[in-house]
Amino acid sequence: MTYRPEVDGLRAVAVLPVMLFHAGLAGALPGGFAGVDVFFVISGYLITGLLLQDLSSGRFSLALFYERRARRLLPALLAMLLLTLPVAWVVLVPPELKAHAGVLLATLAFGSNVVLWLQSGYFDTAAELKPLLHTWSLGVEEQFYLFFPLLLWGLWRWARRGLFAAVLLATLASLGAAHWAAVHKPAAAYFLLPTRAWELGLGALVALSLARRSAATPGWAAAGWVQQTGSCMGLVAVLASFVLVSKHTPWPGLAALLPCLGTAAVLAFGHGGTWVARLLSHRILVGVGLVSYSAYLWHQPLLALARAKQLGAAAPGLMAAMLLLTLGLAWASWRWVERPFRTPGLVSRSQLVAWCLGGTGVVAAAAAMLWFSQGAPSRMPMAPEVAAQFDAKAQHARLAACYSAAQLHSKPQPWCGFGPETGAPRFLVLGDSHARAMFPAFDAAATQAGMRGGFVGSSACPPLLGIHARLRQADGVDCHALNAHVLAQAQAHGIGRVYLLGRWSAYADAAAQARESLPLGLQAGQLAARAQMQAVFRHGLDATVAAYRQANIEVVVVPQVPEQLGEPLHVYHRLHAMAQEQRSPRLQQASPSRERHEALQAWVNAEFARRQAAGGLQVLSFDAQLCEATHCPVGDVKLPYYSDDNHLSAAGASRLVPRLAQDLQRPR
Repeated sequence: MTYRPEVDGLRAVAVLPVMLFHAGLAGALPGGFAGVDVFFVISGYLITGLLLQDLSSGRFSLALFYERRARRLLPALLAMLLLTLPVAWVVLVPPELKAHAGVLLATLAFGSNVVLWLQSGYFDTAAELKPLLHTWSLGVEEQFYLFFPLLLWGLWRWARRGLFAAVLLATLASLGAAHWAAVHKPAAAYFLLPTRAWELGLGALVALSLARRSAATPGWAAAGWVQQTGSCMGLVAVLASFVLVSKHTPWPGLAALLPCLGTAAVLAFGHGGTWVARLLSHRILVGVGLVSYSAYLWHQPLLALARAKQLGAAAPGLMAAMLLLTLGLAWASWRWVERPFRTPGLVSRSQLVAWCLGGTGVVAAAAAMLWFSQGAPSRMPMAPEVAAQFDAKAQHARLAACYSAAQLHSKPQPWCGFGPETGAPRFLVLGDSHARAMFPAFDAAATQAGMRGGFVGSSACPPLLGIHARLRQADGVDCHALNAHVLAQAQAHGIGRVYLLGRWSAYADAAAQARESLPLGLQAGQLAARAQMQAVFRHGLDATVAAYRQANIEVVVVPQVPEQLGEPLHVYHRLHAMAQEQRSPRLQQASPSRERHEALQAWVNAEFARRQAAGGLQVLSFDAQLCEATHCPVGDVKLPYYSDDNHLSAAGASRLVPRLAQDLQRPR
């Protein structure tokens, strides 16, 4: 193919917003991540053009194709992986280093998109700490190029007339799947090939269209006004996508057509004589475009490791410095790694194979060691009493008979007793895993108050009547039947009070948690919108309050405890790093603000307050025990208050005992 400098300029337009977005410096460019979609279209166009060139000249060879892909991708990728691994060893705590090792192994197999999809969503706060988050796009591309050359070769040989139509149909089918999945399975839509193939296919269609037109009419070119208009509209569409879309836009559905069609228009019409081509051919843009692959490789590891070292959201100045360092490393990588390896006269095929096999072997061996050693915890020893706070299962081993068992809704007495050894239960604790995390507090408070209680619950089961939790339906746990059974048994045993605990914001607003597995609804089905979630939540809360009041049982709702999701750092990392450094001032820096906690819970807490004012229920908040004036600490200088980013540890639960014992002794 003839070299087009404007394509390198378009690469620069794509990579810079991605880098700014990942650095948290996008500002007015909330859709900076769409630059990856631009890359996909460019890649589909260029690779298809090269394949068509080989096919038409009779030089098509799969071995040659994959050698070119290896020369283009592997040397710079392996250099980045090798050089960032020692930094990850120093900065990342054991759970994160183990996760990093898993993504490392998947990256070597070009399958990191699948692993990252299974781990979490692209826009989760924890994603900002993943040094190899960006390698998902390499996985998509290489998976596409495993089958696309064979498809193109087969169609060229046996169905050449139907080649364009076949690629068009496949592209439209992928677009349809992406549109559906962007709403119903957003994480899968973002990461996986079937819902991304249409973007590469669109670039392929541009190459096929131009090649077909050129073959039919050699030297043909669209009218000048068509080229000017088409290329200008295309570039405007690409730039507009960075402004008009955001992480809340279903992606890569129909909204992704804006940057993708814009890119296709620039590729189809933005040739050398157009205004757009002259703009994109500016030497600065072309220079950035030439190093764009290496810049893309280096930016995310530098940003993620800097954030990890900072124990929180890094200052904009540091992020800007990391981007400048990225451009420097990108130039060095392009000059001394990319260019030599892409030139067969400088690096032979045998040398390429030796480098790729050797580099892959070293990275794979190191990653396997880190994985099987659980992230090499001996690097960062943690006191046993601190480590014990992260073992939630050990803390609650005796609750197996009354927690998360599928048959709880059919047991004559589904709850476990706690507090004094004798006497009938006078109150119940009902809830999900947040209730389980508070079990030590209720146990100690009940003993202190001399009042026996009962506990029952199941993970991800909201303690509300008349609703179904979709996540548990798939597991065979009927939350609806369990809640109804608990009410009937509480009435039969003369229970006077029930405490309801849960991760309320996840049930009332799944989008706020960026988790597609937690929604509830009146029936199983697709992911509900926020308004639907809130309507269902109101229905369940009203039904629960009314039913317990009719049974003469007082309802006490415990609002959700503060979550440690305000910063892109796992609670284990924060406590581990602070334990190593013994610097208590960083405790507050690594904890989310009280303002953020109150904002996240505002809607749910307003619903509770409204019903409390009407005399329907009591509200028992522990914000005073878990938050300071400005922050909700992750722990103190000795122990964590959380076992993960949203469940209290035993140490955290112990802070609630005095307030809880006081409430237990409160008369009805």
